[in-house]
Amino acid sequence: MGTLELKDPDYGIEAVGNKLAGLVKKNNIIELHALIADHVDYDVAVMFTYQAKEGILQRLGAASKSDRLYLNSYWVKRKTFSDLYDKFNTEGIGVKFNFVFFDQKDYIKYTGNVASSTSSNNLLYFVATPIDHNKNPLKEHFLIFNLSHPFDIGKDVMDDSIFNSFINNYSTNPIYADMSSYCSPNKATIEIYYTWKDIKGIIDEVNGMKQHYDELKFILGEIIDFDIILEHFKDNPDYDFERDKYEKAYAEHKKKLTILGKFQPEEPDGKEGYFDMGSLYP
Repeated sequence: MGTLELKDPDYGIEAVGNKLAGLVKKNNIIELHALIADHVDYDVAVMFTYQAKEGILQRLGAASKSDRLYLNSYWVKRKTFSDLYDKFNTEGIGVKFNFVFFDQKDYIKYTGNVASSTSSNNLLYFVATPIDHNKNPLKEHFLIFNLSHPFDIGKDVMDDSIFNSFINNYSTNPIYADMSSYCSPNKATIEIYYTWKDIKGIIDEVNGMKQHYDELKFILGEIIDFDIILEHFKDNPDYDFERDKYEKAYAEHKKKLTILGKFQPEEPDGKEGYFDMGSLYP
């Protein structure tokens, strides 16, 4: 298989980064009460994560827990995002997160550890690349998800040639072709885009005690069928589903892989704290 031809992403100022928020109205008024809004986020997020396990993650070895190609969750310290924001927010409009495959040798090289939660030689991972004001990627690419050591913006970086080899390995891998077949007529997700405004929102988020969260847990999800969302809100007649917003955010991404974030530590009696990681490409 040759190198995948990718269309140029249309990065924008408004990425509708947190698509799980603002999808529901109560009594025709946008619901602002945190507990109500976050329970809706939670319902949608659970549907995304459940469907991923039943659907697209089967292409990543989900049937075999010992050798699957992904982790149950990926953890990132809040400071990681603040470091990236502080260095790059004035240099561009946002940051993209590319899916890549690491083998165990790569993992050890960049982390100094073995990916002990799976025996697979390949592992789905993420590389962050800032986007400049002309919607072009900068030539610095950062490893940030679950790398088993504190993020160092001066060291956890790869140049274009190494990054491009990872991208090519992912896009030409038979697993990518299998995921694309599952998503048909769409292609499988190559990258996820987030604006700096949305990143700042994550950094500034506080819990019920008005304290910043320590870290974020990312979970793989799948964009679910629109009819499932409609049925869910038919069963909850107190809420008026924002149909146009959902269709605008997700219509072209059905069955594609995405990332759901959740603020940590959780508050048992507070908000659920889910958010969706930005716009999907291609």
